[in-house]
Amino acid sequence: MQKNVAIPLTNIVAFLLFLIAFQASAQLTIIVDKVPEHTPPHDTLFLAGTINDWSPGKDAYQFLKQKNGTYTITLPQTPKKIDFKVTRGSWATVEGDINGNKTGDRNHVNETQTPDSLTIQILSWEDQALLYHWSIVVEDIPANTPFDASLYIAGSFNNWKENDANFKLVRLDNGTYGINIRKTTDSLWFKFNRGSWSSVEARYNGRTLYNRHAVWNKGATVKNITCSIEGWEDLTNGTNLLYSFILLASAFQAIILIVSIAGMKDRHRELGWLFTGLLGITCLVLFARTATYNRTLFNWAPKVLLLSDFVYFLYAPMFFAVIKSLSGISNRSRYLKWIFLIPMLLQFAFYVPLLIQPRDIFINSIIDQKYFWLFNATELIGLVYNIICWIFCARLLNEHYFRPGKLYGRPNSFAYVTALFVHSGLCLLLWFCTHVVYISGKIFHADLRIFHEVNVDIFWVVFALSTSMHAVLIMRYPMLFRIVKEDEEKQKSATVVKDNIDTLKNSLAHMMRKDKPFLNAKLTLQELADQMHTNVHTLSRIINEGYQKNFFDFINEYRIEEFKKLVASDQYKHYTFLALAMEVGFSSKTTFNRSFKKTTGKTPREFFNVAETQLESIS
Repeated sequence: MQKNVAIPLTNIVAFLLFLIAFQASAQLTIIVDKVPEHTPPHDTLFLAGTINDWSPGKDAYQFLKQKNGTYTITLPQTPKKIDFKVTRGSWATVEGDINGNKTGDRNHVNETQTPDSLTIQILSWEDQALLYHWSIVVEDIPANTPFDASLYIAGSFNNWKENDANFKLVRLDNGTYGINIRKTTDSLWFKFNRGSWSSVEARYNGRTLYNRHAVWNKGATVKNITCSIEGWEDLTNGTNLLYSFILLASAFQAIILIVSIAGMKDRHRELGWLFTGLLGITCLVLFARTATYNRTLFNWAPKVLLLSDFVYFLYAPMFFAVIKSLSGISNRSRYLKWIFLIPMLLQFAFYVPLLIQPRDIFINSIIDQKYFWLFNATELIGLVYNIICWIFCARLLNEHYFRPGKLYGRPNSFAYVTALFVHSGLCLLLWFCTHVVYISGKIFHADLRIFHEVNVDIFWVVFALSTSMHAVLIMRYPMLFRIVKEDEEKQKSATVVKDNIDTLKNSLAHMMRKDKPFLNAKLTLQELADQMHTNVHTLSRIINEGYQKNFFDFINEYRIEEFKKLVASDQYKHYTFLALAMEVGFSSKTTFNRSFKKTTGKTPREFFNVAETQLESIS
């Protein structure tokens, strides 16, 4: 017979409460993987919270410092939710927010009630809030600043929040504005505003100001920064409006000129396309330049900023091609086109990472001047490149317009070409001066920003006015873009050749001896005319009337004279006659033999046999 054992009710209740308590708690490991830079190395970290009645320095809740520099504490049993803070042993040394101010309690909830871990970072200690800080003072603000305006500072320290009440500047007794910001990093990026990004600080002329930047001095406890606010973007628009109006008006004028040229009857095809390209580049660049000074447009399409940089390597080759076409010289050289295209293609390759960058990242990179070196290097190389192209133009003009006996290009082209050349030279001079001013400021540690910016503005205004110059010259010389009839060209060529026959012959002979174009087996009349910077009608008359020969006989005579020199040279003694003939530009044995006999009256073999006999008789 079994005996029933009675268990007291109180024991059962106690056991159930134990199970509930055990199930409602779980192990928690808290890891502090970062503490403020100036945390005393021998200080101990403690946990204070609901788990220990908010005691700030109990030994049982002390963090252990690990070899890797982190601090850890493991709580064997914690409730489902825990609120806590980290201290260095007292409430005076409790953790704070990023600026050293009081911060809210931390909390952790473990829904699963299984062993868990939590990683945290200590942003600051309240007792060190102003021990290491940036002291920023604004000494001067624009005269048009509203009298009741509040000034704020936004930057890397508050995630660029523009109207953060914690970073409102205080007006001091001496009329300046100041604020102290706790040091969290060795670098500080910031900007002032009046409560919104639409009222952010700007340069004196209302244009966008790059983010301010300050660097901490090693070993210092305070970094003093003195600033002056030059202007506000929303209150300084006068200069910007006038500047933008000039650039936009010139851009629209370029569009009108493009349409006008396209509508011309009997227009010169090559020159028309070249001018359309030149004006099109000018138009795009002016629109891009204007957009960079408009906050709304810049935020909408920030990468339009890059368009204005492409003018460095696009405008110069197009300008050179226009000068050549106006001078009556062909632009058909493939090699020359590729040489001019290479710099632009290289620039595009360097700019691809910027073009594919996300919009917001690109905007921040520009404001932070992350690509400052790239833009400046590109501009400097572009300046050198444009100067080289301008020198090429100068040499071409000297050859084609200023040497006696040279034929002018298209009708009335001299005035147009001269105007273009002088205008481009003025732009290059202004461009060069901007770099001189900038470099001088860096070398002598002088603030020459105003002079630099004014010089840049003058450059762009002068560049923009090129469209007005084109408009005036096109109205003055409309025949520039018309096809010149062949009879008129021939008549003009005849007059020039007749008046300057000796000079033209000497120029041609000098070029033939110096450059030896006859060595090219595929040389044509057009190619030789291009090398002489004239046209085929003029060159034909020089050869026909000056030498009484046709083009092929004239060229072959020079080839035969060169052939004779090679035969007499020890360097070519092992060559056959045919090999030497090919060397001097003949394309076949038949052509060589026929030309040689026509010129000397003998075959090559007969000619050199006679020459050897004469040498033997002399010796």
